[in-house]
Formats: sequence, C-alpha cells, structure tokens
Amino acid sequence: MTRPMSTLMNNDAQPNPQDIDTELVHRAKAGQMDAFDLLVQRHSERAFRAAMSIVKSREDAEEVVQDAFLRVFRNLGKSRREPVSLPG
Repeated sequence: MTRPMSTLMNNDAQPNPQDIDTELVHRAKAGQMDAFDLLVQRHSERAFRAAMSIVKSREDAEEVVQDAFLRVFRNLGKSRREPVSLPG
C-alpha cells in the first residue's frame, strides 16, 4: 500500500533518501505529477551544479538540466529497474 505523500516526506523516523526517491519514481510512473515535481525539486540543484561544472554557462546549464528532466519524464514508463542513487 502506498503511503500518503505527507508521511513520506515528513516522517519522524527520517526515511532513507533512496527509499523516498524509489517511492516517488513509482508514484510518478503511476501518473502522480506531484511525485515527479518532488523528484525534480530534490535533484535539480545537484544536477545544475554538475551541469555547471561541465558547460560553465548558467544558461547552458539550466537548459541541460531541463533537457535531462524532460528525458526522465518521457522515459518513466520505459524503465523497469529500481532507481539508482547518485553519490553525494
């Protein structure tokens, strides 16, 4: 059974970040756009920093990140594997 989004994000037990991402991916695959929005919020800053380290231009980095998240969104239904967490 799927937990309500509020308990997923505000649990006193502090769930593992990978568990949160896995749950959000499952929800996004099921069509819950708020879950995909949360995934973007959780990972956009790190994605932006990675893009900036490569392209060195704020505008280009923003475009790279936007394109990456768009590709993720378009391919959500194609993925059968569990999500993989990236280091730090």
